[in-house]
Amino acid sequence: MAPHSSVEFPPFRLDLASHELWRGGERLTLRPKPFAVLSYLATHAQRLVPRAELVQAVWPDTHVGEGLLRGYVRDVRTVLGDDPAAPRFIETVARLGYRFVALVRRSDRPVFDDGGNGASHDADSRPSNAVGRAAELLELEHRLTAALAGTRQVVFVTGEPGIGKTTLLDSFVARAVASRELWTARGQCVEHFGAGEAYLPLLEALGHLCRMPRCEQVVATLARHAPTWLVQMPALIADAELETVQRRVQGATRERMLREFAEAVEVLTALQPLLLVLEDLQWSVDSTLDSLSSLAQRRGKARLLVLCTYRPAAVIPGGHPLAAIKQELQLHGQCDELAMPPLDVAGVAQYLACRFPRQRFPGELAGAIHRATEGNPLFAVNLVDDLVARGVLAEHDELWQLDAQLADVGRGVPDTLREMVERQLERLEPETRRVLEAASVAGGEFSTATVAAALEETEERVDEWCEGLAARGPFLRECGFDALANGTVAGRYAFLHALYQQALYERLALARRVRLHRRIGEWEESAYGVRVHEHAAQLAVHFERGHEQRRAIHHLEAAAQNAMRKHAYREATALLERALGLLDALPDAAERERKELALRMALGTPLLMTRGYAAPEVEQVYARAHELSRHMQDSLELVFALAGLFRFFFVRAKLQAARELGDQVLRLAESRDPSLLAVAHSMVALPALSAGDFATARAHLEQGVALYDFERHRSLALQYGDDPALTSLAFLSILLWFLGEPDRALERSREARALAERLGVPYSRAFAWSFATWIHVRRGEAAAAQACSETLIALATEQEFPFFVAEGTIFRGWALAEQGEGASGIEEMRRGLAAHRAAGVEMGRPSHLALLAEAYGRAGRTDEGLVLLDEALTTAAATEERSCEADLLRLKGELLLQTAKRTARKAAIEADAEAALRQALAIARRQGARSFELRAAMALARLRRTPRDRAAARRLLAGVYGRFTEGFDTADLRTARAVLDARS
Repeated sequence: MAPHSSVEFPPFRLDLASHELWRGGERLTLRPKPFAVLSYLATHAQRLVPRAELVQAVWPDTHVGEGLLRGYVRDVRTVLGDDPAAPRFIETVARLGYRFVALVRRSDRPVFDDGGNGASHDADSRPSNAVGRAAELLELEHRLTAALAGTRQVVFVTGEPGIGKTTLLDSFVARAVASRELWTARGQCVEHFGAGEAYLPLLEALGHLCRMPRCEQVVATLARHAPTWLVQMPALIADAELETVQRRVQGATRERMLREFAEAVEVLTALQPLLLVLEDLQWSVDSTLDSLSSLAQRRGKARLLVLCTYRPAAVIPGGHPLAAIKQELQLHGQCDELAMPPLDVAGVAQYLACRFPRQRFPGELAGAIHRATEGNPLFAVNLVDDLVARGVLAEHDELWQLDAQLADVGRGVPDTLREMVERQLERLEPETRRVLEAASVAGGEFSTATVAAALEETEERVDEWCEGLAARGPFLRECGFDALANGTVAGRYAFLHALYQQALYERLALARRVRLHRRIGEWEESAYGVRVHEHAAQLAVHFERGHEQRRAIHHLEAAAQNAMRKHAYREATALLERALGLLDALPDAAERERKELALRMALGTPLLMTRGYAAPEVEQVYARAHELSRHMQDSLELVFALAGLFRFFFVRAKLQAARELGDQVLRLAESRDPSLLAVAHSMVALPALSAGDFATARAHLEQGVALYDFERHRSLALQYGDDPALTSLAFLSILLWFLGEPDRALERSREARALAERLGVPYSRAFAWSFATWIHVRRGEAAAAQACSETLIALATEQEFPFFVAEGTIFRGWALAEQGEGASGIEEMRRGLAAHRAAGVEMGRPSHLALLAEAYGRAGRTDEGLVLLDEALTTAAATEERSCEADLLRLKGELLLQTAKRTARKAAIEADAEAALRQALAIARRQGARSFELRAAMALARLRRTPRDRAAARRLLAGVYGRFTEGFDTADLRTARAVLDARS
């Protein structure tokens, strides 16, 4: 083998000819530019290399910002496992450059794979980042081993602030990456002042994954299996490809996003194991937890280890959704919890031994520190820093000693970690403290460019200050660099612990805090450029706390729109409610009312989706919007305020109020905005349909379909909750069945489902599936009705649409009863009806009660069925919901006939039954409801009286049957044919 020039700095070997970095027999991945940086520093070891020299060596004749250079140095440190606070390899010399401090030797020996049994090297002499945590590290190692074997693992690492959760995971991840070929991805939940961006930590983790080696495979996997996620990260793909992905995700749903995330992760783990870290779940939003739950509950194999941290005190007492999700996962054995206890005395002693390798401390020192800090690792570290700063621990002749009485160690120690942090801050130079305070306003993780803007300093100076702070500790750590839309490349840093950020933030005077938030918001708003909407929730925080309420409201609206696009309806609701809470700060009354109207209209949509049409909150929102819109000239806002109120009154079966609102919208559309005629006709039709005025309803529904333009109207479903053509098609399908056109009814139902899929709004899909189920129920197709109802229930449960969960439950109950499972079917129908009643839903109740009464009759419980029918008829009379009145009377007649068979009053009851059936027949004829007319005629034909009566009944049934031109394979028409054939 030919010799190669190499540089060795144990346990690493740098092959300069083949551009490879080795650790023993393992070849490590390092991109070309970071490799060039490492090569130059290693071949100039022990010498200060100025930044300008390093830039010129790696990028000759190219202008490169120092932020980019620092980013590559960080990449090198990550691969080497180097700690800038205690460097073994690369030392940062503040404001000057870098020095490679490890001892190196050059050689010309060949490089080969020795199977991992190369020459031994000195043990790592750095203090462990997770001292006293051997048991926890071992437990995580076991979990990783199981994950590598294909059994997905989810572990919640819990503990109080400062207990060392992040430190433990940092140490474990570093060890895992050093010994295995893994992908790692990391995301952190951010403490927002209110609701935050949906899926933010998961998007951050995917973004991190897309910057790692083999990132092109990650992007390709997302493009194929999770385009709904890739489209949220447009910087990863070219503009032309982005347009293609955007077209592919049109019509995406929340359930699709959850499914795609889980599938993409599984595909990635088939290529290479994945270690996913999600921190601070106590600040998570619902969408993040839903994704985590979906990922954990899947049954397929995956070489996946998910590590999640949270603070129990912030989750358990307050009903945080994480508590319920974790409990559910634990119940099914789909997660584990690793609770971190305080360090014991031995752990503190181990920390002292690692931090001060050459020392002569009394053996009781660890015990004294442990008593003062109760074993909290962060507190212990800060106390030791304090003891060093005060000279209680001092170095003499390269040997550390205790320069005080042991009793002095605990004397004067603050009672809390927060107070200890305050003491450390007081020791900082004013200039340094000023930088940290501005950084605390920027966030737990921040760009130096942002802090520079807040302080009105140059980015170079802030970079130098932060680099020095990260090198000295204990406040900051380096975490890469930022390349912003405006071309800025700046260093990125994070606070070592949230307590540092909180302490710094809270010590700021209110006026200065306000100024800093305002400057940061203004700078970031400009720096993010065309991607500013992606950071809307974060900008809203800065402007709200910067007392720029108008801009805060603007960004909260944008954040809510982001959440709606991701089908995160609860997050959208919270963001809009927060924006409404800021309105009082707007000085101009007219502007305030215009903005309130826009916010309430936006809020109505997620509210009706998640709480149901008939929820009091929905009425309140739209009633206020209606009141506001009456004084304005914008017909669009007024129309949809009226439409929101219309939905509420219609579902509550307040038909007169709904009719008046529909007529008002029709007048507005005809006089001021013809583009809204499709909406108006769909509204006017529904009260007419419910009241049994089928001719009027059909005319308006068909107009609603004819006037619809997909491109013009498609946004209405997401903005306002309903699509006019979908509404018209769905209700037209019902009406057509009433009118005796069951095949056309089914065809219109299928058109409604196709339109809902094209719209891609989950609520529209649930709406369409509900009506598809209803049509199969009316056609007597129990198996198809059950299949549709189960699809509906799954979708509505996943999306948390309670109205449609109840609808699907009622329909599935009917289907079960129809197929012989009477008891379970009846129970499901009762449960669905109870849910509707609890939510205030009254529209459709007579029809639903009829389905339940029919099931009771089939089960031989006719008395209970008759009680329900009396309730249904009373309700129909009170609400004027007459569309199913004929069928209610027909069913009452049939149940009375069943009752007559077992009573001495047979003749009287049969007479009552016949009267009900003839009344049903008359109403059906008057309404033109041929399907109900057929059912009433069949029931009359079954009355076994005189031959003359039977002949008349047969002629009646034959006449009704003869007017049908379609649907001969449906249950009612097959039964009618059988009755006619039996009497011929």
